[in-house]
Amino acid sequence: MSRLKPISNPLFGHFIAVNGATTADEVKSVISEFGLRLAIGTHSPVLGFLVSFSTLNGVSRFKDSRYPKFKDLPILLEAANGKACTVISYETDFSKFHEDIKSIFTHQEIYENGLCRAMKLNITWPLPEELRKIKEEFGELKIMVKTSMEMRGRQLDVKEAIGRTLEYEKSADYIIIDRPVSHNNAVDHSLELYAELRRQGCFSPVGFSGEIDSRSAADLMKNLRNGSERNISITAQDRVRDNTTGYLSESTLNLEKVGCFIESTSKAFSQKEP
Repeated sequence: MSRLKPISNPLFGHFIAVNGATTADEVKSVISEFGLRLAIGTHSPVLGFLVSFSTLNGVSRFKDSRYPKFKDLPILLEAANGKACTVISYETDFSKFHEDIKSIFTHQEIYENGLCRAMKLNITWPLPEELRKIKEEFGELKIMVKTSMEMRGRQLDVKEAIGRTLEYEKSADYIIIDRPVSHNNAVDHSLELYAELRRQGCFSPVGFSGEIDSRSAADLMKNLRNGSERNISITAQDRVRDNTTGYLSESTLNLEKVGCFIESTSKAFSQKEP
């Protein structure tokens, strides 16, 4: 097997991310949008690539257009060509997952060649000991963990969610606050979670994902108490796609929406405190 060309992929602090590219052309197009629309130097451009237990193991019974074929992942990472940072976002229902992460990052030496040095776990409350095993295996890998108001089908209050989040202080580098889907009638506690994390002085930077589109960053900035607060990261995924069938698994990446998201988010972060 040929060895991929090592690529510089610097570790990053605050970022603006777009998930869901599945072809090299889409990767290059999103990078082009970052080049045209990202107007601030405080946040890194990031591309996120989705991997699930099914795509990793080739057991998918249906195709989800947001997920690339696992065998194509090194090519997509290479297409970023050092012009954007990359994150592999992994989803599984199993509590033991560090061996899966090892399989992903050793595939064609993705980690060793510097094609990707960051991962997000789309797992509800992953076991901290599993994260520590990953850190022992890949010392420079940045680990993102999402926090949620749900656990095993029950709703948590903010205090309980924060308590569980703090358990990741020694095993994760980022906390990503997942904003709930509005049509599910779930109460959005994301700003409360953020304020409490900041009050306790932990997890910098903190990010937001979930229902994110071109208006979300501006709305977040308006609602945060401290108008000068810009030490946050934002990830867009499903809201920058066209979904004409009612199924996200059949949606397509919309580059116009991607560009609007990057531009409006950049402007929101660059605005001076009123």
